Amino acid sequence: MRRSWTFVATSCLGVFTAAASVLVFSPLLVDIAEDLSVTLSQAANLFVVFLVARGIGAYAGGRNIDRWGQRVVMIVCMIVLAFSLTGASLSQGLLQLSGWVAICGLCGGAIIAAILSEVSVRVPRNQRGRAFAWVLLGYSLTNLVGVPLAARTGAEFGWRGVPLIFAGWSLAMAFAMFATTGPKAGSLSSLPRKNHRAPSLTVVLQPSVLRLFSGVMAERICYGLIMFYYPTHLRLHHNLKLEAIALPMLIYAIGYLSGLLLGGQFADRIRDRRLFIALALLGCGVTGLVWFLGNTTTQTSVGISFCYAISLGLMRPLIVVELADVPDAVRGSVMGLNGTISSIGMLIAVVVGGWVHAQFGFGGFGPVIAFVTVLGSGMMLWERIIAAREQRDD
Repeated sequence: MRRSWTFVATSCLGVFTAAASVLVFSPLLVDIAEDLSVTLSQAANLFVVFLVARGIGAYAGGRNIDRWGQRVVMIVCMIVLAFSLTGASLSQGLLQLSGWVAICGLCGGAIIAAILSEVSVRVPRNQRGRAFAWVLLGYSLTNLVGVPLAARTGAEFGWRGVPLIFAGWSLAMAFAMFATTGPKAGSLSSLPRKNHRAPSLTVVLQPSVLRLFSGVMAERICYGLIMFYYPTHLRLHHNLKLEAIALPMLIYAIGYLSGLLLGGQFADRIRDRRLFIALALLGCGVTGLVWFLGNTTTQTSVGISFCYAISLGLMRPLIVVELADVPDAVRGSVMGLNGTISSIGMLIAVVVGGWVHAQFGFGGFGPVIAFVTVLGSGMMLWERIIAAREQRDD
């Protein structure tokens, strides 16, 4: 059991590495644009390239997990990620940098899918919620640790020093995963599969899984809208200076972290997770409406953002635990597609958020969040009814 939780700690850092490898460039876009003689908007497209590639990598990685096992995918992709980051630091043009960023995204998506699949194998079912909650904290470390570290490193060594540091960290994580997933670590998941054929998508995409993916999509859209536009909302709507937005962002991050940990506890203690997911989605919808449609003060807005973040964090471990409760033969593919759906949701948030802001201002975010959460909660309740009916029939 202790070895399993050692891997959970390693997985948290592994998710951080895979997610932060490119997203930490956010405070360095101006430097990248100046160095490569491109516009700021062109440099910002690196994030789009990364998210698209990460979605593709999650799908491909999930399929290969079911063929070769989690250990191979995790370690090989982490090593390739290190070399890709090194290539990114040496890029002489935006097109070349975009190519390396795409490879980083492919590796990152595969790594996260393999980690989630491995955790679901190593940790007993009655502890998966807490384990997934700690693993998913790796995403939050991107904003809490990765971005400040990137800004500091960029100030000292230029933007090219940031991918080099993360390349070294990726190699260290490859070694850590090698050490914590070997046969002596007590996991059969690391052994080669007898059948190297991945299951067909018709086997993987059962109706229950598709309905759960609708919850993933809704949660990621709500998360992406705030991740990409909340700092701008603070600066434009509340007229805060750049240095003044740090505290509201920290409060939001603490709310999300608290929600993750609480969600992990609930996932291991409640039976009706689908109902809880639906309620958490509706909580996001209500707070989103109040947040963006209400004429609130800065202090009230920050308080509402804290409640919104808790609702978002609560549902994340619950959804992942539900997705992990599938047969071993398809778990890798399901976790991979979970990453693909997550990336699609984030991309929708970027595109729709920009259009809504241009047409209606930040006030349009509230109805969008409410619409998405009502659809997602409806699908969760539908899945709950169907699951209960199937249990009665059995």
